[in-house]
Amino acid sequence: MKKLIVFALLVAGQTAVLGQTVNIHMKDGRVIEYDAADVDYVNFSATKHEAVDLGLTSGTKWATCNIGAAQPEDTGYFIAWGEVTRKENYSWENYKWCNGSKTSLTKYTSRGTLEPEDDAAHVMWGGTWRMPSLEEATELMKECTKSVTTQNGVLGAVFTGPNGNSIFLPASGCKGDENNWEGLHGLFWLNSTQNNYWNSDPAADYFEVDCQTVRYTTYRAPRSWGLSIRAVTTE
Repeated sequence: MKKLIVFALLVAGQTAVLGQTVNIHMKDGRVIEYDAADVDYVNFSATKHEAVDLGLTSGTKWATCNIGAAQPEDTGYFIAWGEVTRKENYSWENYKWCNGSKTSLTKYTSRGTLEPEDDAAHVMWGGTWRMPSLEEATELMKECTKSVTTQNGVLGAVFTGPNGNSIFLPASGCKGDENNWEGLHGLFWLNSTQNNYWNSDPAADYFEVDCQTVRYTTYRAPRSWGLSIRAVTTE
């Protein structure tokens, strides 16, 4: 706790004096810079994020929990695609990468892939954690056996890999417009834009656990929506 207080005070003091950047010096020599005006608070976490080796062909490992969750069945954070923080409301009016309208995108204006600084999994968890690709989600659905089940009172799906290891994905729904689907569908962002539109809205890819019809698929949703994120790593 003393370490946390001292470090927070130092950051706050330097922010007030310099008014420029907060620099985090990593042991590997990297320096991560943040605009001081964007820093809300600093804390330390002893949480170690666990990766499950499912025995997939690519060697991709999937996290045990959603970003922001403490247990596999927890919803965790809803985050808009390309943003790295959660918020109360999800709309085009407050979407980071537009000027208040879906017709005024300021970044990712065509088909592409998230950059690391806009990847919530990488920013929040660090290391080699990142959001999955469309190919990795397809591999997960193709190579795993799947079943809808209830875990600690939460409906979701278990994906069991070729080696017998498994992960649980909750039907946590989403945030945006009037859509929610909590307890029915689990929607998880992927790191790419595909056709770029969903009912005329700029969109991004996600994969879905549909616990109503027992269906597992990939699709696209408006980037302004808040969806869950299940991170992956190759280490």
